[in-house]
Amino acid sequence: MACDSTAYDQPGTFIWTAGSEGSPRQITSERLDRIVLSADGKWLEGARGKTIQVFQLDQANSTPITLRGHTQEPAGLAFNPDNTLLASGSFDGRVRIWPLADSSRPAWVLHVAQTAFGIKFLESRKLLYSADYIYVLDLDPAHLANDICKMVSRNLTDEEWKTALPNLARETTCPGLPLQ
Repeated sequence: MACDSTAYDQPGTFIWTAGSEGSPRQITSERLDRIVLSADGKWLEGARGKTIQVFQLDQANSTPITLRGHTQEPAGLAFNPDNTLLASGSFDGRVRIWPLADSSRPAWVLHVAQTAFGIKFLESRKLLYSADYIYVLDLDPAHLANDICKMVSRNLTDEEWKTALPNLARETTCPGLPLQ
């Protein structure tokens, strides 16, 4: 499958099957940047300004999922292997992890303080990104909580919880340690 935003005289983003003689299918009338196809070819994501649009390609005329939150345009995009998560790195120094099944849930925001240009999932819950160096993030919640507890030896404060997990009820993050 191939995708292009500039191949035709009319504006838009198009896909077609490489080597086929069929006409290209217009996905959107807008030109998308940073276009990425999922490994199975069922999903396409692309950026338009600070917004990310996600299209389910195996459902004709489906409404795209629109993801907002970056304060500057995305520099890198990726799907995880089972298409349950999207990752976007932006010029705003943040990597956002978006749940694909429920776009109403907020993205998980990682402050990496650099533009994450190259983004790729190595496994469903391991994300590689490049900036000045190459980083690998283990996104498994149990592993993350364990690593945080080892580093800070305490539970998240109310303020930290509200910043990191604003839509979830506060709970103990480090078993056996008191809530602050």
